[in-house]
Parts: sequence; structure tokens; C-alpha cells
Amino acid sequence: MFDFITTTLLLMLVPKRILKFLSINTKKIEAGLLLLPIIGLSIYSVEQQDFISLGLSFSVAIYLFLFYFYGDTFGVKITNTIKLHNVEGIKRFKNINYSISKTFFILKAILVISVLEYLFNATLYSYILFVFGLLMLFSIVLVLKSKSINIQTLIDTKCQQELFIKEPKIVFYFTAPNRKFLYHIKMWTPYIKQTGIEFFIMTRESSYIKQLTEEVSDIPIVVAKSLSDIEFFLPQSVSVALYANNGTKNTHLVRFNHIEHIQMLHGDSEKPPSFNPVSKMYDKLFVSGQRAIDRYYENGINIDKNNFKVIGRPQVSNIDISDKSEIKTVLIAPTWKGFHSDTQFSSLYDLIPIIEYIINLNQGIKIIFRKHPLTDTNTALNKPYFSQIETILENDSIEHIYCSDREIVEDFNDSDCIITDISSVPIDYLYSEKPIIHYDTNNLSHEFQTNIIYKEYAKAVYIIDKEYDNMDLVFKDINTINSLYKQRKIIKKYYHGDFDKPLGEVFNNAILESVK
Repeated sequence: MFDFITTTLLLMLVPKRILKFLSINTKKIEAGLLLLPIIGLSIYSVEQQDFISLGLSFSVAIYLFLFYFYGDTFGVKITNTIKLHNVEGIKRFKNINYSISKTFFILKAILVISVLEYLFNATLYSYILFVFGLLMLFSIVLVLKSKSINIQTLIDTKCQQELFIKEPKIVFYFTAPNRKFLYHIKMWTPYIKQTGIEFFIMTRESSYIKQLTEEVSDIPIVVAKSLSDIEFFLPQSVSVALYANNGTKNTHLVRFNHIEHIQMLHGDSEKPPSFNPVSKMYDKLFVSGQRAIDRYYENGINIDKNNFKVIGRPQVSNIDISDKSEIKTVLIAPTWKGFHSDTQFSSLYDLIPIIEYIINLNQGIKIIFRKHPLTDTNTALNKPYFSQIETILENDSIEHIYCSDREIVEDFNDSDCIITDISSVPIDYLYSEKPIIHYDTNNLSHEFQTNIIYKEYAKAVYIIDKEYDNMDLVFKDINTINSLYKQRKIIKKYYHGDFDKPLGEVFNNAILESVK
């Protein structure tokens, strides 16, 4: 009986091309062939009355019938991927899938049935079926893999040609663990675009490509997952590589020494990433001001001064400058809880007393609460704090903004002062010359006054410690004499430079000097 079933399965492997050539409906033939074992089983049950074999055989037949039509997941599926995005000549291509699930499933069924038959009644026929099924499985997988590789090579070559035709001069290289870091790219892309120089983005991970292409839809993006991909998709026309972070995979591109490698980072702050020793490996560091240079030397990282280029922060160009001292709107913007102990400066877990204090002043002060892009509101650690902050703001008579999702510059411009911690946010806010209230998360007040790393920053900010006992003095000072205003203007130049040109133009000139 098993011989009958396996023979039927073999007939089902008849190439569809032959059936089509004979003008035979392949679907009907396949359905008919599947019915043969069931008919055979009926005859077998009447003649032999062997209900154990009958049940086993009938189960196999039903199993085959169901999964022949609905069991695509039981097959082999290989996908060829498009590695270049946002290019017109490539948009007509789609990711190409190769699937032989039904054929593959039938062959697996032949193996199973032939083994069962051999166990019940060892025959040469069952042995031949087993060997045949095994060889067919291996051959189909090998052919499919070979075909997939050849097609992938053709697709890659087409992508390469479309990219190389553009003759880009700059590659903006990016690597990150997940999509939450995409703001690194969004931060710089508009300013690279305004240079008018042809460039493309090269990213090392595909997990966030959908989100990236949605947010950056007019710049070619290459997904280079392997080292060979980097080399394959790197045009000879490229003379500059730009970086927005110190990702571990940056070394994979830095090894190309015919390119000038420029680290821009994604913000300037007193956090360790702003004086990472890894920065030594780049040919040039674009920094916002003298403070960024001094920070490296103060931390024992000796980099040739000629490798630094002070360009300001073009991202602050649209920040409004103001000398107002009356607080009507407060921006509260805590940083995220870093991966390592030396980057954990978040004030999120200490903000509730400050928010309650502002509301209890009954002065009609509006609060804009903004979370860091890398702060997850739903983790076990963070969720209680976010829930409590949301509840406090919602229950007040003032229409506050909870978890603002606007561009950060909008929040800067709509606020009269900021409450924050150690991050790039207060440094950018310093450009506005508005008051900065710094919450001393890690009890560093003594270092703010004595350590050269903090003492210049401390001259420009109001410091609130963990006791919250100087809140009245701070708000009174801001609303009356605004005593730190002149210091903020001085420290601003130290952090942001002093230019007689628009910051966008300064950045343009710096890029043009580097592009050969």
C-alpha cells in the first residue's frame, strides 16, 4: 500500500511544463493524483481489514492533501534582497522570492513513507524510493541556492551601477542597534543636502530600513550588511566619509585610507561619548566650539589640534535668541539612562517633585515635557514615572504638553527656560541664551565648582540639588534679575564658537574644503 502512495507522489513530480504542453489542467491532475491514494486505501481496507495500517495510511493521505494545498511553510524559501533604496532605476525591482514548497514537501513525504514501508516490509523498491527522495532533496536545494546567488549578483550589480552613475562624493555612514538611533541621521541629513554635493547613506543594518526610507526618502540608501558589501558599493568617486556616532562597525569603513573620515557626532555634551578615545581614528573631527576640543585634552585624550575643525552646530540655526526673564513656559527634557554607569545622568526619576513644585506655584506656568528618543516609556523601570508625570499634568487646569513629539527646536522656541541634566540638550539650549536649570542627578555640585570639566558649564546654569531646597531662589532669580544672563552669552561662545556667517554656510564651507 505504501508503494501505491509513494508512486502517486512520484507522479505528482511530473514537470508542469509537460502537462501544459499536453494542454492538461495541472491543478486537476494534481488533485486527481492526490485522490488516488484515498481510493486505494478504501480498496485496501475492504480486502485486508488491517485497521492499523489503514489508519496510518489514511492519516498520511489526508496530511498530504492538506499540506499540498496549504503547507507552503513546509517548503524552502530563499529571498533575494534589494540593497539600494530611494533610487528611481531600482524601484521597479522587488525582493525576489524563490519557493518550491510543494515539491519540497512531496519529496519529504516520499522519504517518510519509504522509511515507514521499509519498517513494515523491507523491499528494494522502498530503498530505491528513499535514495531517490534524498538525492532529489539535495539537488533541488543546491540548484535553488545557486540560482538565488546568481540572481542576487545580478541585482547587486544593477544597484551598484545605479549608484555609481550618480558619482557621489560623500558617504554618510551609519550603524546602530535599532531604529531609535535614526535621529542621528535625521540630525545631519538636511545640512549635508544643502551643500549641493552628491552623497548617499550607507547603513550596516537592515532592521530599520523601512523606517529610514520613510523618514529620508530622497537620498540613496545602501544596506551593506557585510564587509564585502561595503567594498562593492563604495564608489571610487567618494572622497569623504561622514559619521554621526562612534558605532563599533565604523572601523569597517575607516580602513579605506584613500577617503577622509570625518566624525561629527550627534550632539555636544559633557558625557563620555563626547570625549571617546575612539575619536582618534578619524582624520578630522567637526566640533561645535573650543569646549569640545578642550574636553578631549582634559580627559587625557591627545589628538592633533589640526584634526579639529570648529564649525558650530548648524542644528541650532533656527533657535530663537531671547533675553526675557519671565517664566511662562518651562521645557523639561531629561536625558536617557545610558548603557553604562558613566553615562547615567538621567533626571527622569527625580523630576516629579519639581513638576509638582511648578504646578503648586499657581502662576499659570505651562510645562512642555519631552522624553529622550532612547527612553522607553513602557519598561518596568520607566513606566511608573511616566504614568505619574502624565497624571499630574492631565489633572492640572493648565494645558500642558506631555511627551512632546515636535521638532526639538520648536520646544526650545516655545519655552522661556529649561530644566534638564547632563546631555547635549542644555548645550544646544545655551544658544538661545535663555535660563537653564540643571538638576544635579549624580550629586556633582562640588565638581561643578572645582572640576575644569564642569566649572565653565556651571557658570551658565542654575543648579538644583537632590534636596530641592533652592527652588524658590532659582525661580525668583530668573523672574527678576536673571543674574546668569551675561554669563550665558560668554559661555555660549565657548561651546558654540563665534562666527560672522550663518552656521549653515560655515558647515557648507567645511565640507567643501574636505571634498576633493
